[in-house]
Amino acid sequence: MNTPTTVAFRNLLIGVLVSTCIDILSIVTLNFEDYDTNIYTAVICRMYLISLASVSYFLLKYTVCQLENVSESISKRIKILTYADGVIILLYAILSFFMEVKYYVRHEHVYTYGPYVILTYIIAFLTAILCLGFLVIFWKNINISRIQSTIFTLSILCAATLIQFFNNELLLINFALSLAMMFMYIYLENTNDYVDKLCGIFNLDGAIIYLENMIKKKEDINFITIEITGIKFINETFGAVAGNKLLVTIAKFLESMKDSFAFRMNGAIFTVAHFGTEDEFKNLIDVIKERFKKNFCIMDVNTVLSVRYCTFKNNSISLSINEKLELIRYFMNDKEIKEVDGTIVIDEHAINEKFYKQKIEKALNNALEHDKVMVNYQPIFNNRKGLFTSAEALMRIKDDEGNFIPPDIFVPVAEKNGLIIKLGMNLFEQVCKLIKENDLQNTSLDYIEVNLSVIQCMQHDLAEKLIEVMDRYDVEPSFINFEITETAASNSENTLLYNMRELLKHNSSFSLDDYGSGYSNINYVLDLPICLLKYDKNMVWSYFDSEKGRVILNCTVNMTKELNLMSLAEGVETEEQFEQIKGLGIEYTQGYYFSRPLPPEEFVNKIKG
Repeated sequence: MNTPTTVAFRNLLIGVLVSTCIDILSIVTLNFEDYDTNIYTAVICRMYLISLASVSYFLLKYTVCQLENVSESISKRIKILTYADGVIILLYAILSFFMEVKYYVRHEHVYTYGPYVILTYIIAFLTAILCLGFLVIFWKNINISRIQSTIFTLSILCAATLIQFFNNELLLINFALSLAMMFMYIYLENTNDYVDKLCGIFNLDGAIIYLENMIKKKEDINFITIEITGIKFINETFGAVAGNKLLVTIAKFLESMKDSFAFRMNGAIFTVAHFGTEDEFKNLIDVIKERFKKNFCIMDVNTVLSVRYCTFKNNSISLSINEKLELIRYFMNDKEIKEVDGTIVIDEHAINEKFYKQKIEKALNNALEHDKVMVNYQPIFNNRKGLFTSAEALMRIKDDEGNFIPPDIFVPVAEKNGLIIKLGMNLFEQVCKLIKENDLQNTSLDYIEVNLSVIQCMQHDLAEKLIEVMDRYDVEPSFINFEITETAASNSENTLLYNMRELLKHNSSFSLDDYGSGYSNINYVLDLPICLLKYDKNMVWSYFDSEKGRVILNCTVNMTKELNLMSLAEGVETEEQFEQIKGLGIEYTQGYYFSRPLPPEEFVNKIKG
């Protein structure tokens, strides 16, 4: 794995290995009868001393490579000090031609001593001090486990050096270095931790380390992520072994891309980081997409794989590798993200939209925490009685700047992060409290409409919770009409039906909201125990805009009457629209023609006035 840290560790490991080999060879030559005059002894002993000084330099380089997130100016100073140490060691090596090395060979003790040996100790000691200085000054910029490993290495090396300095016959330095290398490999530099065991390419952790280094060298790093969406079907049909072989084949293909770096994010999701121009990146995308248009062989069966793509081009927004990969994960997991030709495009607009959603999430949490969830009420006109007989409770949330966030924006965010349940119950409590405090059950109102979100409808104990709130505020269940959507019905039909039946036992009623907003399924009208069909405003508006719209609404109204259901037209904004809607026999009208959504006090005054 060619990250700066692993390269530095590899060099250090090689340096220790070479030094140990030369140390053994020097002992052999010192046992020659003519060791004191033999040229081989002189060369090898000096090479051994130079190798020790070189190992101290490699240890310094390893220490420097561990520094993270230091400023450019500090990074330059560190490089200057490192180069200076390298120059000193080079001069030290040259001095080996001019300085004396003495040998001690008697009484089974063999070692070198003299001026050049002392200079070796001084060089190694100064380099170790420089390493420790970096650790002390930049400890906040180094991973804690790496600090511990490096301190252990320096400590054991300094201790062995001091012992050997005063006891030349105890040859401990290379033993200490070998021990330190083993410790560092086991706890830090085991590259298996960074390689995906199935596919043999880098995993996400390894990719982060590698790319953080590459981003310092390459200005342009573009990403394309590939998800094999049908892998579950393949595993179920052909078996996990065949599925794994397919993933290995895909990994090898992606790894072969030129000027690129491939890694497996998780499951059947792979990412390729490309280091090149925008045109080269476009060519890479074309090559990958063309390959996935062709067959892959799975147990002698040739099939084209179902694939999703996500591209993330280099942009002006300054983000770390971690942040970029987190964005890729976010967009790949967000099923609401629009795709262009099967590709999710992460650009500045998409990133800003994601940050906006985070801002909304913050506003939602703030509203719940500080009791700032607001409820407005839009009166609903009864076309037959000629007065307001119901109203819809609508949740309102403000952002940090005091601006209202549209429900179609904050509701999906709230559903995704699980806040919608708390928000829904907060709204319902406020509705029941308003009913009780203003005695709304003794007014012209027949009921208040309350929306139930998709997530709320998935709760098995939803009815129980709603009934408990109504009992607490002495609100008759018949005074509440619960609005559900087709989406809620399709995602949790069995649970929803159970809750509906429980609430119907207490005389609450139900309406189907936003009918006509999408591919309306008539089965929900037939199967669900609803009493009111609310026509979506777009369906109502199309009645006034086109002949097809007129036909569709006329047919829908007739169908509703035949089913003995009541109907409500949303989005009515003019008198002309109201008269025509009333003429169709629609029972209720809701829209700005009669009233905008009102704060609680204004709503109560309007109803009682």
